[in-house]
Amino acid sequence: MPRRQLSQHNLTKRKGTWYFQVVRGGRRVRFSLETGDLEEACTLRDEALAELEHPTPGVTLAQFAPVYLGAVKGKLKQSTYAAHRALLRPPDPKQPGDKGGLLYRELGHLRLDKIDQQALKAFWRDAVVKPGLKHRTGLTYLGVLSQLFIHAQLHDLVEHNPTLGMRAVLRKLSTTSRERAEKGSQANPLSQAEETTLLASSRAAYDAVAGKTGRYHGRAAELAHVACMLGLKAGLRLGEIHGLEWRDIRDGEIRVVRNIASGKYREDLTKSGRDRSIPIESHHLRPLLDDWAQRCGNPSGNTPVLPRFHPRNFSAREFEPWAPGHSPKDLRSTFATRMLDRGVPPPFVSKQLGHASIQTTLD
Repeated sequence: MPRRQLSQHNLTKRKGTWYFQVVRGGRRVRFSLETGDLEEACTLRDEALAELEHPTPGVTLAQFAPVYLGAVKGKLKQSTYAAHRALLRPPDPKQPGDKGGLLYRELGHLRLDKIDQQALKAFWRDAVVKPGLKHRTGLTYLGVLSQLFIHAQLHDLVEHNPTLGMRAVLRKLSTTSRERAEKGSQANPLSQAEETTLLASSRAAYDAVAGKTGRYHGRAAELAHVACMLGLKAGLRLGEIHGLEWRDIRDGEIRVVRNIASGKYREDLTKSGRDRSIPIESHHLRPLLDDWAQRCGNPSGNTPVLPRFHPRNFSAREFEPWAPGHSPKDLRSTFATRMLDRGVPPPFVSKQLGHASIQTTLD
């Protein structure tokens, strides 16, 4: 039997692997055939051409997902491909109760041409909002869907990419990263009486261990009082208090240059991305810091001002009994309120708090 004539039309070979390329929708698309044999490559190419010329109508996302994963397997990085496959994989028959990847589970039953903004909004509500996932996680899901729809367009299965319209809707609803950093609970400053009670209680706990000899051993009451004063008289966030070092306190001012979030100590920017310097104007704060330095053995350099300080423990164990109905965030609100009441210009108050905009301060 004579061997068939092998045509290399639409085939290119790179590093021992044959690739099939075709122009669809005005774009050149290249697929890895994952073989170095020309005859097998021709067979795979002919099957791909037949599929492109006679697309199956009414294909669901679950049916098209393997086609997409096969097309991008040789084009995406291994880690990226693994992430796409985790979202689009079918159920594993070897694992009872497995329903497959998230996108396969939520949208796999829908036809590609029937997935519109309404379906994507329902998906966003059920898969992102209700579980409490981050906004950027949902955008990752949409990114995978967008790539899948691009390939579906090349196969003439859909006319448009619905994820583009969904991104525009989310863009209107979302805020910038800096605005999200400033977004929080409504301001609830302490009254004058509550502030007096807080300072008296925390100071009493601080003085209860005064005169102790030896090195500092991490007494929680001392840490809590210093933290309260830094929030109330300097307007520092808890993460900024956690990241404060002795080298940042000099020349009568506190330089705020780092923020520690989620307990991870790293040289990070402040929450709003802006460094600032705060004058130590309070006649209570300056002597307290001098006394605290003495208790700690007069440290310097990059030694933390509050070693062994845990913001979560501070909130639940020390602060709440001293100021019922308030959270540590209210210390900053009280600091801002007192400055505004004294007639300090709002732009200066905003700068002292490290806010991204003056509107955040006024709100």
